[in-house]
Amino acid sequence: MEQKEQRKFIRYDALHLLDYQILDEDGNTGEYSMGRTIDVSIDGIKLETNSELKINTRLLITIGLEDDLVDLEGRTTHASPHNGRFIS
Repeated sequence: MEQKEQRKFIRYDALHLLDYQILDEDGNTGEYSMGRTIDVSIDGIKLETNSELKINTRLLITIGLEDDLVDLEGRTTHASPHNGRFIS
């Protein structure tokens, strides 16, 4: 039996380097680190990091897209270990 796709938006494979800072609830910056995107869609990105990010962690992300740097803010909705790294 074929499984029906439940996502609202199509995810596109896309590898982009990024850096991120963890934000607390008051918007203060904390830990700084780097990672990369695995895929992107209109409403989210899947990212790979060396450090574990807990679900509902607030992030300030800067992604390099061609000649531009794009700043994003979001929260993690999923998190799991994968091959010695972490996918969120």
